[in-house]
Amino acid sequence: MSRDSVTQLPDADPAAIARAIVLRKLSASAKTRSELEKILAAKNVAPEIAQAVLDRFTEVGLIDDQLYAVTWARGRHQYKGLSARSISYELKKKGVAREEVDIAVADLTAEVELATAIRFAERKLRSLQKVTADQKLHRIVGLLARKGYSSNICYAAAKQVLAVELAAAQIEFDVTELN
Repeated sequence: MSRDSVTQLPDADPAAIARAIVLRKLSASAKTRSELEKILAAKNVAPEIAQAVLDRFTEVGLIDDQLYAVTWARGRHQYKGLSARSISYELKKKGVAREEVDIAVADLTAEVELATAIRFAERKLRSLQKVTADQKLHRIVGLLARKGYSSNICYAAAKQVLAVELAAAQIEFDVTELN
C-alpha cells in the first residue's frame, strides 16, 4: 500500500494529504509546478484539489518556476558547462513556461558561452596528451557539441586552446634549445 495514495485514506482530508505530498517533495529538492502536478496526479489527487494546493503554494512563494529556472540555468551552465540551448530544452521538459525559460537563459550570451566552452575545452585537453592534434580537435569539439554548443563556438574554443597549447610547446622547445 502506497503511503501517499489519496484513494487509500478515504476519511482523511484530501487537501491535507496533497499539501503533505507537496511539502515532502519540496523538502527533498526544488520542483516546478508542472512536476508537482504530475506527482499529485500519480498519487490520485483530484485535479481541483491539486490546483488549489499548488495555487496556494505559489501564492506564498514555495513554488516559483522563475526562480527555479534561473537557479537551474546558472548551475547547469556553470558546473556542467551546458549551453543555453541545452538548458532551455531541459527546462521546457520540466514544464517551465517559454517566457520564464527565455529570462533564465538571457544572460548566457555568445561571449559567456564561448568563455565557458574554452574552460571545458582546457579541462578536456589535459586528458588528451597522447593523441594527435587532429584527434584533440575532434574530441574537444565532440565534447562541446554534446553540451549543446553551436559548431562555431565548438571550433572557436577548440582552436583557441589548441593554439595556446602549441604556443606553450614552442616556447618550451625554444628554451630547451638555448640550454
